[in-house]
Amino acid sequence: TIATWASMTGIGGVVGNLGGGAVLSSGSWRWLFAAAAAAALLLAAAVARVAPVSSRHDHRLDPLGAVLLVAASVALLVGIVQGPEADWGSAVVIGGFACSALLFTAWTLVELKVEQPLFDPRLLRIPALRSACLGMTAVFLGMFALFYVNASFLQYGMGFDVVQTGLGILPLTLPIILGARHVGRLSQRVGLDATVALAFLCVGGGLLGLSASDAQTPYVGYAAWLVVTGFGVALALPTLSGVIAGSLPPAQAGVGTGLQATTREFGSALGVAVIGTVLTSRFVAALPPDIRADH
Repeated sequence: TIATWASMTGIGGVVGNLGGGAVLSSGSWRWLFAAAAAAALLLAAAVARVAPVSSRHDHRLDPLGAVLLVAASVALLVGIVQGPEADWGSAVVIGGFACSALLFTAWTLVELKVEQPLFDPRLLRIPALRSACLGMTAVFLGMFALFYVNASFLQYGMGFDVVQTGLGILPLTLPIILGARHVGRLSQRVGLDATVALAFLCVGGGLLGLSASDAQTPYVGYAAWLVVTGFGVALALPTLSGVIAGSLPPAQAGVGTGLQATTREFGSALGVAVIGTVLTSRFVAALPPDIRADH
């Protein structure tokens, strides 16, 4: 069950690329938001109809903790994204990083004192939980950085149209769809550490191979590296999800689920922000000196 659920999160990102290409081929980029909103409403209605109703509990919301965590994450992303545009020594960049540090500190202090925290930071003392959260963040950072670069590379480097670009990422899903259900047995046979190590070896090796591709690289070669990356993702997602769930007692299952969602979303946002910043910096550095000075 964990393997299937975890795999859907990775497949969702790939399906988004394919669906986005289909929408863009027949209309404005603004239609992407309308399509996403319509899909969300339909799925919400389906969940309300078929999902079982959980028993209620007396755990109160933690609005202050939620606001501080979101604000700290946004400030960090602003600092990263604005670096190439406003200069790394500018007030907006330094201010973004400083505000992020202060807000993360404030969030930690609040969560340590509140009776029913959004997330108790002391749980990160558990080595397995801490490592799995970092690993999940890293995997989604790499995946969404790839999604960001893939669209531009296939269109402007290989000459694909938007639909072909969406289809071009599909080899990444094959190992996730076909292999996720076998990860549990592999982990039992070779051990958890070896499974995670193999996962990151494949993800890192696949991304490295993709980064060496250029406009002359045959698509078959590019797709092969996508499969290698997908194999690593197929190994990582259910394994790391299982570690997060297994590191907490059943009474804190909701915390484990929230951690998995938060690390995925944080890694995804960081992936787009970091790769966008790197590409912008490279682009600006390649401009002629006179144009760069005006920039």
